Amino acid sequence: MYIWILLATIMIALSFFNLSPRQDKDNTFSEIKAASLVTRFKVENLAVMRYLQCDTLLRLHTKEWDTRQSPPYKVDITNPNPFDFDYTSLTDVLPTGYKPNVVALDAKHYLYCMDKPVENSEAQNLEVCRFGSTIYPTYAVSFAKIPERWLSKDGKNTPLPAFVNFLTDKAQFGGIAGYTECFADGTCALKGGTARHVVANIDDNTNKTGDIEVNLIARDSVLWQNSEFKSMCGYNKPCMFMYRMMPTTDEKAYCQRLLTDMWNEPPDNNTNN
Repeated sequence: MYIWILLATIMIALSFFNLSPRQDKDNTFSEIKAASLVTRFKVENLAVMRYLQCDTLLRLHTKEWDTRQSPPYKVDITNPNPFDFDYTSLTDVLPTGYKPNVVALDAKHYLYCMDKPVENSEAQNLEVCRFGSTIYPTYAVSFAKIPERWLSKDGKNTPLPAFVNFLTDKAQFGGIAGYTECFADGTCALKGGTARHVVANIDDNTNKTGDIEVNLIARDSVLWQNSEFKSMCGYNKPCMFMYRMMPTTDEKAYCQRLLTDMWNEPPDNNTNN
């Protein structure tokens, strides 16, 4: 009898070697990789805003970085301090130990100065930025190619639903994110759950909702005319795309505290005279 029990135990153990991997386990690993890629993309966009917000909000123009090139201004995320600010750097605003471009993410980042909100179909680039203005808003804009593994295999090259869900989720990083679809005529559309967002105009006197506006970047927007965007994200080459308006107020005195800390920093005693 004990022999039969032993044989049965061995047969059951051997049967486990023939089991195929669990499908839900494979899906979980895929979702983790998608979430990681999207998170890095959003972290970089947020870092660009944090890096530039004090100089633009307070119109500091330190190091005259805004005279070196015409807007839109390109921000090199691989450079720890591309504009040589004395009081902050990208290293300060990125997560500790963060290293750009160590995975399949080659995101491009720009600062756009607009004469109208970017969703306005007539919005154009300003030749001279008017930083800190609500009438002439400034935006941190980022885009990156979506790896082929996250695109459909039906020839349409549309991002997989799970990837889009991570990309358009506003819960953690804010901003407006989606994926781009560009057409043969050179126009593009931003798609995804938050690409088309609703804005309600509230009457301050009655606290009632007035007009409801649906904001969406126009297909012929100047954002799509960026030469680097057209090369990376043109026809049949969908990209992740994200933009956020630069702050117009110094929330929680962030910039004031940052500059005060720099001014009050003790002198370096190791400096050679």
